[in-house]
Amino acid sequence: MSSKIAAGNNSIILQFTHPVEDDGVTLRDDLMGVKVWYSKSATFNPANNEGTLAYDGQNLDVTIPDLDGDVSYYVKYAYISEIEPSNYVIQSAGTVKPLEGSNAQLARSVDVVPAKSDGTGYSLPDTNEIFLYRGGGILTVGVTYGPATQTKNGLTATVDPQEGTVTFSGTSWSTDTETFTFTATVGSKVFSVDYNITKSKAGSEAVFIDLLRESELITSSYDGSEYEYPIDTNYVRLYKGGELVTSGVVYGPSMPVFQHGLELVVNSTTGAISLDNAPAQAELPLHERG
Repeated sequence: MSSKIAAGNNSIILQFTHPVEDDGVTLRDDLMGVKVWYSKSATFNPANNEGTLAYDGQNLDVTIPDLDGDVSYYVKYAYISEIEPSNYVIQSAGTVKPLEGSNAQLARSVDVVPAKSDGTGYSLPDTNEIFLYRGGGILTVGVTYGPATQTKNGLTATVDPQEGTVTFSGTSWSTDTETFTFTATVGSKVFSVDYNITKSKAGSEAVFIDLLRESELITSSYDGSEYEYPIDTNYVRLYKGGELVTSGVVYGPSMPVFQHGLELVVNSTTGAISLDNAPAQAELPLHERG
């Protein structure tokens, strides 16, 4: 077989071998490129202008991105000869279901807001935002965000369906904490993410510790070998008696944390969290370190 096909995150990965002459050994020297088509229909025929032309170029390693996950796609291809570029044989590369690699995330998954001792006088947070990560990047086309409006115990969250921005309103919020579920919809698939907002009341001895973002999604190549760390800094935050504590706090851990090739460092003064690749030595067993 002249091609290998595999499922990636919302993508199809193809690897083509260089075609050979009739002797089965000699590499063809007339190869100019390869064309790749795909469709959800098993009977599609590119010769009849059916299907989608995904690639027309010289690379023998091809990735078809931005596909629906858990849906069968049929892929066909043709080697293009420089001798007769318009005369080619269309072959089947196979059928595959891309993995569903989409995830919804918020700019902030948790907010703690200062309030008076009776729970009034609170200040609602700045605008939040919903993101949908798909196949190694943030998907911005064909996404609908929601729900448009949710109200819980006097607190309202409003979502812009096109932009994914979330705003909060309400002067009669009567509870100490609320959780909202936001959605990002692509086609028939709905992805959800939860958001929590809690009051920190003045005069209360209750202490809250939280993160600006409780989880991170990063873009990467399909095999995970190439990736980008978050651009926006995450923070550890401490609240007491209705206020964000900004002095006299020592954040930790005090030493870098290494895990699976990742280094996490917390600034002891500001609570800022930084991520980087772990030094090579940090991954070695103790008895192998100098």
